[in-house]
Amino acid sequence: MPTHYDSLTIRLRELEDKALTDTLKALRSLRTGASQLLTTAGIEAAAELGCFTSTCPVDVAPDPAPKKRRRWPYTPETGPAVSRRTITVPPLYGPVFARAASLVGLSTQKFLVGSLTRWITLRKKADRDNALLQAIQLPDTYSES
Repeated sequence: MPTHYDSLTIRLRELEDKALTDTLKALRSLRTGASQLLTTAGIEAAAELGCFTSTCPVDVAPDPAPKKRRRWPYTPETGPAVSRRTITVPPLYGPVFARAASLVGLSTQKFLVGSLTRWITLRKKADRDNALLQAIQLPDTYSES
């Protein structure tokens, strides 16, 4: 039975694009791709913000201006994008990403970029024996989070 996936194009700055490429190389034994990595990172970050697939209505748009936005240490820095990547997102995850993004005042795309840097930061702390992973450079603001 075919499954419908939504396409989402994200723009990455040079450091973010390199971090994504290098992370995929560091995790090559898992045979994961950019879509799977960004989706995993997004689901973990959304859960940390209290957004889950089981409780997020799929047919209701997220509040574009929630009354109380949370400070999120993984908000991506602004700057010119050097690459674009189109990823596929399972249909249950799109509304969760949109809701979590609205809680921190970001677009869904920027939320996923921030989620990626969050995931890489945490993975580097958990997998200190992976030399390729440890060599990935992230902005200083993420290494302290």
